Amino acid sequence: MTSSSSKWGNATVYAKNVVNNYIAANRDCNDPNAQWHPSPFLFKYILAPIIPYFPAIVVESFIWKFHAIPYLNLYGVLLRSRLYHSKEDYSRSFSDSKIDEWILLNEKWLRNEALPDWRYGMVTLEDANIVFPRSTLNDDLSARLVFRPNALPGYEILCHAREPHVGIQPSTVAFKRNFVHLTHGLLNSVDWNNVVVAGGIVLGALNVDLSNTIYAGPEYDSGKWTSSDVDVYIYGLSPINANKKILHIFDVFRSNLPPGMRTLVIRNSRTITFYAEYPLRRIQIVLKAVNSPKDVLLNFDLDVCAMAWDGTHLWMLPRAARALETGCNTFTMELIRGDYLSDRRASQPHRIVKYASRGYGLRILPSYISHLGQFFELDEAMILAYISFLERKSCTWIQEPNNFSESTAEGQVHLTGFVAFLHRIQIKFRELDDPSLPVQESDLMTTSYDVTLTLEYIN
Repeated sequence: MTSSSSKWGNATVYAKNVVNNYIAANRDCNDPNAQWHPSPFLFKYILAPIIPYFPAIVVESFIWKFHAIPYLNLYGVLLRSRLYHSKEDYSRSFSDSKIDEWILLNEKWLRNEALPDWRYGMVTLEDANIVFPRSTLNDDLSARLVFRPNALPGYEILCHAREPHVGIQPSTVAFKRNFVHLTHGLLNSVDWNNVVVAGGIVLGALNVDLSNTIYAGPEYDSGKWTSSDVDVYIYGLSPINANKKILHIFDVFRSNLPPGMRTLVIRNSRTITFYAEYPLRRIQIVLKAVNSPKDVLLNFDLDVCAMAWDGTHLWMLPRAARALETGCNTFTMELIRGDYLSDRRASQPHRIVKYASRGYGLRILPSYISHLGQFFELDEAMILAYISFLERKSCTWIQEPNNFSESTAEGQVHLTGFVAFLHRIQIKFRELDDPSLPVQESDLMTTSYDVTLTLEYIN
């Protein structure tokens, strides 16, 4: 039987030969000095299969340096390592805060790399077995239970409502059924070409409420998503064709209403909204020109909202899948300084509190805390105490049972203090002049569609 060390040696020689042959075959023949950049395919089909033969300590040392690979490949490597190495190594790899840092750097790759297909690097519901390694289907197969770590490195804010596990739809078929239920079938028969629905309503359709003991099916509505609009995004079309698509969506919307029901269409600088009578949801078309669903998701402020439905597949950014796994949105500077038309927009306090009430608070990663420590010349424990002091000084976090509110009434959250807290953190980070700080800078600006549809009443 071949020993582990000989396997490692053979794998190394094999990898070297394959990579050299790959480079030789793909280098520009007219330019022998041309730079070569490894592709996701090289990693997935050539390097990933042999990684399990490497000792766990070797994998641990280099896997986090590969940011330009799909999230699915990263987890695939960790899962392969699990098959060959001890559970302790596997557990350490998945609980290490390095994965959150890796996701930040990986998103830069997703945002800036000219990938041939926007789907590269994305996560689908079919990938749940890989990206949610701590998950399992419940006894009646009506939900996938994603179990979360007991503790997360860093500092958590507004995470009182975070559950130890979350239930999500067990399949794309179940998700689609619940999506139609939550949206009242208002988009039935829509042409999904160049159209996605994204944001909170998608998260709501993905969610399975496990708190109700009477729950008997995937179409149960807990009421958490009652206020969610159906946010529709149009991508990859010229302004003229985008306007045609908007009219098509409205025709579908109206055709799915009960006979005789009045509708209202309102346009502002950012959206066109179709209204019907309560309790039917509003269909809101976001007027932002984007090239692909990936660009739609990269613009989302909160991690857990970065998911979209295209009528066939549920797509997620890695940070959205990670938020489901941890129950937290990662704090980055874009949350307070992004712009609606920039690559990633800023968030608003009421949105942060709204999703905190749904079980997804904020988490400041250890790298942010360590940079503050360098600035103040304090150790991590003192910095955590300082952040906690700022939080208490700026805000009153008084919690009703598993619920937050925007009201300033006694026993509820005070938003003005939350704004003050974020502003203080922003000032401290801006004072740091350190290029290694994991902050995503806004690059290109995009423009809105020049939509001609105006305010009108339609019988």
